[in-house]
Amino acid sequence: MDISELFPKAGQIQRIYCDNCGGNLDLRFSVFHEEVTGVDINIIGLPELYCEQCNLSFLPEDSRLSVIYLHEQATKHGSNVANVTPVCQPQSIHPVYELT
Repeated sequence: MDISELFPKAGQIQRIYCDNCGGNLDLRFSVFHEEVTGVDINIIGLPELYCEQCNLSFLPEDSRLSVIYLHEQATKHGSNVANVTPVCQPQSIHPVYELT
């Protein structure tokens, strides 16, 4: 993948609907592992928008910016690898409230 593919096209607005079928997109956290212009980037838990009908994924703007930033930092430090893993794994995605 070329770094230029991560920058949004001028005038393109990100929506929660699939560009292909018009269906709703679901937010999910995935593993992003791509070589981006010479830097092997591996991010565990990167947010993406996913269309179950088309089996297509789209990176939200902040996810794109995170990948661009990691590429920039790796290049700046002369590295061809960037790995990001979560510090801790949540036990549950549902909040637990304690009543007193």
